[in-house]
Amino acid sequence: MINDLRIRNIGIIEEVSFNLSSGFTVLTGETGAGKTMILTAFQMICGEKIDNSLIRVNEETAIVEAFIPVKNQDSLIKNLNDLEIELDDDGVQISRTISNKTRGKIFLGNRSIPGSVLEELTDEIITIHGQGDQTLLNKQSYQRHLLDQYCGENHLKLLNNYQENYRIFIEKQKQLLEFEGKRNQDEKEKLQLQEALLELESANIEMDEENSLNERINLINNSEDIFESLQNSDQILNGGEFNSENSITVLIAKVRKELEIGSKKSERIETLKNIFLELESQIKDFAQQINRDLASLERDPEIIEKLESRRALLKKLLIKYGPTSKDALNRIIEIKTELSNIQDFPKILDQLNKELIELRKNLAKSAEEIHNNRLRFGQKISEEIRIELKHLSMPNASFEVKISNKEEANGLETAGKKYYFDQSGIDGIDFEFSANPGQPLRPINKIASGGEMSRIMLAIELIFSKKDTSRTMIFDEIDAGIGGAAAIEVGKRLKELAKKHQVIVVTHLPQVAAFADSHLKVEKSAKGNVTKASVYELKDEEKLSEIARMMAGMQESSSALEHAKELIGMSKTVSL
Repeated sequence: MINDLRIRNIGIIEEVSFNLSSGFTVLTGETGAGKTMILTAFQMICGEKIDNSLIRVNEETAIVEAFIPVKNQDSLIKNLNDLEIELDDDGVQISRTISNKTRGKIFLGNRSIPGSVLEELTDEIITIHGQGDQTLLNKQSYQRHLLDQYCGENHLKLLNNYQENYRIFIEKQKQLLEFEGKRNQDEKEKLQLQEALLELESANIEMDEENSLNERINLINNSEDIFESLQNSDQILNGGEFNSENSITVLIAKVRKELEIGSKKSERIETLKNIFLELESQIKDFAQQINRDLASLERDPEIIEKLESRRALLKKLLIKYGPTSKDALNRIIEIKTELSNIQDFPKILDQLNKELIELRKNLAKSAEEIHNNRLRFGQKISEEIRIELKHLSMPNASFEVKISNKEEANGLETAGKKYYFDQSGIDGIDFEFSANPGQPLRPINKIASGGEMSRIMLAIELIFSKKDTSRTMIFDEIDAGIGGAAAIEVGKRLKELAKKHQVIVVTHLPQVAAFADSHLKVEKSAKGNVTKASVYELKDEEKLSEIARMMAGMQESSSALEHAKELIGMSKTVSL
């Protein structure tokens, strides 16, 4: 449950804080007093996305804080421990800020968390029902969701397994269609791939060949300058063709001999000789490299022509299979794989068909179990809803969960027939309703009024609440479109619901407010150009006055006060 709530700078609320008790709490107030802003605060606590345009005028940030007790909430305690969030007084503080200038912040206890984590955590303990839920109830997908939830945990596991198999089935079916689409182009593609492979393999491309070819060709094109440079270097180092006595290698050899003589008489010269020997070795290696480069320098025009021809071929191939030699070599591997797949085409198709047949069998088996569960539990929830509707002043109402199937030639085969199927199974779900005797059942989205939809929604909540662990349930005008005796019955059922759950209801109906254990009033005041909203808990006399206002539109009406007193007295004595 939610123990207390503090709101700052939302809409016309500057700052309010109030305690929330267990049991049944109502929020009342004139239209525009700020009740919607209270609901916005609850939505913030639940991690829902909130538009920062709701921040109070001339303020930069809005803050909502709430304290959530966690006693007997084992699952929530485990999740909080997993997040390493410390508990304070057997509970946890939620603080959320939205801003006009920066990203909002959420703190759970002493730790910052994303909105998605807050939403997941509070989903276990808080449910908010707005007027939009009635629109949701009109959708067949939501009706199916409710029925599946009612069917229980084992059913949901079966449904999840079916949905995973359905996902795999669709993937395999897509693969099969792709392979069958390729089969018509199989032979043509095979020939093209074989030609490409022959072209690439016969070229004998080497890794990085395009760069080495360019270097070689550039070297030859500049061979005269390079030759002269190498020849002069060789002349200086090695004496060239004439083995000159003045070459560096000859002179170095003479220096070595002199150092060898001196080293016999001086340790210092011995050290210098050793250093010189290392230098001599390096210079000899360098001189030999210059000589080899000079000897290997290509200057033959025929070689240049062959290299240019090779470069032209390589360029053509890299345009088709490149842009680099590495890409072309990888393409050879890819083509071989594609050819292997084409050759294995019949085997692949056969394997896919076998897998699809097996998946169909599994889907059909699961779909039939899911269908049977929905039939059985559909009858059960229909009966429970009819009972609840009688309690909600609709004694002649009829309600039924209709489950239908559509035959299809390519559907799933169950009980000797083939039915259309999708990710939810083979069933179409319709909630059908009739308010009066003699009227046929029709889908609720075509026949139920706003007040009837409100009571159907409340009936469903009452049924599900019996299965739920204790939680906070917040209703925004669940009693819309209801009045008179029906409103009294709604108040009674909400009071019944509050025996197990914390129930918070925004209402305009005095009949509903009369049953509340705690009554909070939202009131606005204006001073100059500044409008503020306040929230305070009503005492007995104040509650009487507020219910009189809700009944007659004025608080001081003596007849309204008498009716309010009678209504409150009835709420305390009536059997739930």
